[in-house]
Amino acid sequence: GMELRLRASYVERQSANQAAPLPLFVGPDAGNGNLLDTVVIGADNPYNPFGFELGAGTLVFVGRRLVEAGPRHYEQNVDTFNLTATLRGAAQLFGNPWDWDFNVVWSENNAEQTFTGNVNAQRVVQALGPLAGCTNPCVPLNIFGGAGSITPEMLNYIGFTQHDSSEQNLLDFSYNITGDLLSLPAGPLSAAFGIENRHTDGRFDPDPIVAAGFSSDIPAQPASGEIEVREAYAEFRIPLLSD
Repeated sequence: GMELRLRASYVERQSANQAAPLPLFVGPDAGNGNLLDTVVIGADNPYNPFGFELGAGTLVFVGRRLVEAGPRHYEQNVDTFNLTATLRGAAQLFGNPWDWDFNVVWSENNAEQTFTGNVNAQRVVQALGPLAGCTNPCVPLNIFGGAGSITPEMLNYIGFTQHDSSEQNLLDFSYNITGDLLSLPAGPLSAAFGIENRHTDGRFDPDPIVAAGFSSDIPAQPASGEIEVREAYAEFRIPLLSD
């Protein structure tokens, strides 16, 4: 006879978390490792209180939290599917009963993340630079003012909603068989054999602005890969002495 066992599951996760408003550091010593370290604040920027260009040699860094934008907000939607099937049976081999099983495992995980509160570094550079390079729709940025001095129009120009996605897949096949080969004086000579083929693949796709290196964070590039594994085993139980 044969026996079939099936197991299926689906899990949906929706979660959200937040962090403090974005710390925006610009200038040669800001240490971001991206475009924000190249900021030059134009002499004609209407919010530059010094009247001369702030750049290499005149600017160390300016740091400010974007409290006007509120906390950074993250939302994740993750779907996970899983299906496992096992077919079991018995057969007569070498004059003895043997047990076998065939197994299939399939799983898929999809994740989407939305992040608000990030800034487009390319636009920050433009909004702080000379006015000639900040024409409509660019809005000059006030980085020297206190809380409340960055207007919604400024935030709308430099901010963006970040969308990242990822996916992982698993497909696994395995077959096992075990039983007695022959009888020995101390007991039966038993054996087990099996094979397995396992395939995994995955991908990560960051927001295009992040991939271009224009976010305030460390740049992340799209990535994908796959692994194919084929395995086989043989085991024997050989009785040497009895009693």
